[in-house]
Amino acid sequence: MSKMSKKVKSAIYLQQYENVFACPICQSDVHIDNLSRMICDNHHAFDIAKQGYINLMNKPLTTNYHKQLFLARQQVLTETTLYQSVIQAIIKIIEQSVSKEHLTILDMGCGEGSHLVQICRGLSKSSVGIGIDISKEAIATATNHEDSMIWSVADIAQVPLKEHQADVVLNFLSPSNYAEFDRMMHEDGIIIKVVPNKDYLREIRDLLFQHTERENYSNQAVIDRFREKYRIMTQQTIRDVHEIDQVTLDTLIQMTPLTWSASPAQLERLTHSNMKQLTIDLDILIGKRYV
Repeated sequence: MSKMSKKVKSAIYLQQYENVFACPICQSDVHIDNLSRMICDNHHAFDIAKQGYINLMNKPLTTNYHKQLFLARQQVLTETTLYQSVIQAIIKIIEQSVSKEHLTILDMGCGEGSHLVQICRGLSKSSVGIGIDISKEAIATATNHEDSMIWSVADIAQVPLKEHQADVVLNFLSPSNYAEFDRMMHEDGIIIKVVPNKDYLREIRDLLFQHTERENYSNQAVIDRFREKYRIMTQQTIRDVHEIDQVTLDTLIQMTPLTWSASPAQLERLTHSNMKQLTIDLDILIGKRYV
């Protein structure tokens, strides 16, 4: 018997949850057709890629993010412990905050998918993870994970899902669209937003932006905006200082947007800095709708 292709395997899994989705063009119901595409009642069709993801963008979009960045990020997130404290904290928050036994977790701006995969793996409850990102390169990289997940290229400003589908909306170091977050969340659902704190990647920032306004960072405006939209159940700070080696540093240089505006001289200084420590400093905001 021939081995089932990733496309077919993903289509079978997606078929179980096709009622969650809505056509991104006309918002009508959709179904999986012939284990190869998603088609709506008005015959708008979207092919499932051979890697197992589905592209639900209305039109192609070019971003600044490239495949090598996502491969580097996936390597850091799966092969180091830099973000394990925040992942474990999120798992505990979900376990304590959501009483349902089967959860739908929607990661808005999921990147290459490692955070969502690790969270779903760590939960004692069963779950379906739906990761969406505007970058096709990110979603294609997310399919490297062997776990059963739903990966879709989509815009968080126009999510191709029906209303109130998510028990947990996750927004991890990614832009927000609170109108869509509200539309996606169950009435008793929660939103978990992870934002950088002032010392996040401090060592890299110091080397690149010393004596400039970018050397210092405050997340207060983001927190204030979140507080306007949601009743904050709790706010948790995760701050760890990790030992790193040169391989990890080189990979971090590839993955972080902090390096995008750096000059060749700045990158050279960072690469040869002999940096041995790195600070992960993140705030986890957990919110519910105001009632």
